[in-house]
Parts: sequence; C-alpha cells; structure tokens
Amino acid sequence: MSTSLAVPPPSSLEELRLYKCLPIPRGSINDVWELQAIRMVIIHNVLIRAYNSMLHYSTQVSPDDAKRVSSFIRYCDVMNATLHEHHHVEESSYFPWLEERLGAGSMVANVEGHHAFETPFKAFEELVASIRDEKAPFVPDEFRSAVYGFLPPLLDHLMAEVETIRVDKVKHIPEVEMRKMESDTEKMIRKHSNVTTSVQACAVNGDEKYGLWFPPAPAPVLWVCMNITYRFNSDIWAFGACTKNRKIKPEFAAYEPELEPESS
Repeated sequence: MSTSLAVPPPSSLEELRLYKCLPIPRGSINDVWELQAIRMVIIHNVLIRAYNSMLHYSTQVSPDDAKRVSSFIRYCDVMNATLHEHHHVEESSYFPWLEERLGAGSMVANVEGHHAFETPFKAFEELVASIRDEKAPFVPDEFRSAVYGFLPPLLDHLMAEVETIRVDKVKHIPEVEMRKMESDTEKMIRKHSNVTTSVQACAVNGDEKYGLWFPPAPAPVLWVCMNITYRFNSDIWAFGACTKNRKIKPEFAAYEPELEPESS
C-alpha cells in the first residue's frame, strides 16, 4: 500500500529538506512482469535524486558566479527534459497499451497524477528559462521555493504510479505481448531521445546498488558516455547526485533506497 511522500516544504528556506528515494520492489529484472515495477522505481528514483541535487546545489551556487549559474541551469533543463520524456513515453505508448489489457480507466489516475503538479512545475520551468535567458537573476531562495512548489505532489504521483503496474496487476498478460511491448518501447525511446544526454542524465542520478543495469544501453554506448562525452559537459553533470559511474555522493547517501520488506 502506498503512503504519502508529500512532506511539507521546510518552514524556512534556510532549512534544506531533501527526499527519500522509493524502496526497490523485490523480484527479478529477468522476469518481464516483475520488471515493470522495478524499472519504474529505478526511473522515478533518478528523478528524485535529480531534484534533491538541485535543492542541494542551489545552496552552493553563488548568484555572482555567472558561469556556474549557467552550468547549473543547463543541468536543470536537462533533468526537466528527462521528466518530460518519461511522461511522453508513458502517455503516448505505455499507458494506452496497458489500458487495452487491464481495462478502461486503469491508467487514468496515472495521467491525472501528471497533471496534479503541472502548474507549479510549469512555473519552475519558466523560472529556469528566465534565468537561462538572463531575464532574471538566480536567487537561491526563489529557486528552492519553486522546487518545493511541485516536488511533494510529484513524489506522491511517483509512488502511486508504481502500484498500478505491480506484478499482480500485469501477470495475466501473455509473455509474448509483454516482450513485444518491451521491444517497441525501447525502439521508441531510442528514436526520440538524445542517447548520450539521456544516458548521462540517468547515470549521474543512477543507482549503483540496485540499478547498475539501467539505463539499458549497449555496453560500448555506456562506456563512451561515461568516459568520453561526459567530459564535454562535465560542468553540467557535476551537479548530479552521483559520480559519472553512478556512485552516490556522500551528501545524498542518507536518501538512498532499501529493498521493500519481504511479503509475509
């Protein structure tokens, strides 16, 4: 059963509040039905780490350091785009496919969850854009206030969505259909994503302990991203919660996930 993660923002913006990653479902990623919830949590935790890192580093980026502000804001842009890409895949392909097999309306709450934080998230994106375009200064308190405006409802959505694709919900779907969906979705993601940017965005907010297999890119692509292309934008990726090799930084270690408790 899901519980709310919508912890209120701190009463003072001088108090930094970060958020715990979602617990990892038990199971095997080689089981196509168990994979659904496991992978969703891994992806959602990438997003949680990303916004935690924005909150953390907003306290360390000086408004007077124009170069570092620019790098930080570019990082925010990339991670916001990652969230949009994730939701696009869900709404255009994954959810409609599931609805055909789980019943009409089975994914409605998930789409509604996307809209629940839409307004404050748009305000955050507009703030980021105004800073990027030098139409507004970077004001750390204003920045954190905008993140805290959308993050609690986003976190509630990220947790609730996992419950709709648990193994007991999808187990009746024939394996051949599941495998085809996996293949089609992978092709769609590769077609519409910037491979190097997407891989690196996931790596610097990834999970060395439970998600070393994610993102599921070919080994040569991963190597190139983490050892060559990383260098071209290392000023951006430095703001991730992890190193380029998905090793969590000490300041974020307390927010890392555990496995879900075993079923009794």
